[in-house]
Amino acid sequence: MIDTDKYEGHTEGPWWINHKDGDGATSIWSGTIDEGDMNHVADVDAHDSDLRLIADAPLLLAEVKRLREAIADVATNMEAADASYMGGFIKDLLEAIE
Repeated sequence: MIDTDKYEGHTEGPWWINHKDGDGATSIWSGTIDEGDMNHVADVDAHDSDLRLIADAPLLLAEVKRLREAIADVATNMEAADASYMGGFIKDLLEAIE
């Protein structure tokens, strides 16, 4: 399982890819261009699919956290509804999110 705590303090998204830096390198940036609030995140030499995955990292992390919270809510509701019948499923769900 992924320990999402190790990502705390990461550069917030959105991230975007710049293929044409002044030196010809590809880099990842965060922030908004319009507001001039840009942060250089990384210089990379990778395939476009790798770059898209890197740039989407903040979105993917947010989705993992959202899904874990949803699973925990479901497990809590199942336990409240009928713990004797659903106990095994609840245990499995709670272990999956720990």
